[in-house]
Amino acid sequence: MENSWRFYRRKAGSRRLILSIPVSHRVYLLHELRRFIANAGWKYTGSYGTQGILSPVTSDSFHMTVLGRNWGRDQPLNDFLVRPIQATDRDWVESFIKSHWGSGIVVARGRVIRPGELDGFAVFKGKRPVGLLTFRTDGSECEIVTIDSILERKGIGTSLIDAVRKKAKAKGCKRLWLITTNDNLSALGFYQKKGFRLVAVYPDAIEPSRKLKPQIAMKAANGIPIRDELELELDLTE
Repeated sequence: MENSWRFYRRKAGSRRLILSIPVSHRVYLLHELRRFIANAGWKYTGSYGTQGILSPVTSDSFHMTVLGRNWGRDQPLNDFLVRPIQATDRDWVESFIKSHWGSGIVVARGRVIRPGELDGFAVFKGKRPVGLLTFRTDGSECEIVTIDSILERKGIGTSLIDAVRKKAKAKGCKRLWLITTNDNLSALGFYQKKGFRLVAVYPDAIEPSRKLKPQIAMKAANGIPIRDELELELDLTE
């Protein structure tokens, strides 16, 4: 018989099944279960477990755990779900891209790319998307086309990089690379901390890109003129 965690809400002497999580026979640490619960949109408030762990129970038995509905503000900030983009995500992905890139297209190395049509990974806090990465593969190379987060310093960018790196290696890619611009100082620091190396600079590459995408600003918010494209790569063979 399949093992599962079955979570019930108790109220006025009755109980209602609100969440069922299939599990293996191994013991789950309490913090792992809390992450499962939070990703399903619920807040952990107590259990009948002992010594900080809970054991799997068969699907025809009961494990009484008291839960309350969580609408987001009380959910711990480190409880995120990272998963591949699905067909049902396309509408919000397109809106997310437009809100971060000014339109549904990006231009890099003279190419017009529509990220909303690409494969990718999304990060959710509850049901709310808080991060998105899109990518494309070509032979032994995997290109990160966009990566964006609406929450800073929460590990969202790192989670997305880890996810695409694992995917690229599984596809047999030898190189993970991306294009950014000279003004994007925070991104340059972030990528290099994650192991990327600067391998090429394309001076004045943005000028022809503006002909393809007029929404590209002349200056960034930090006051730096947006002029050059920079290519960074991560060697996946190491």
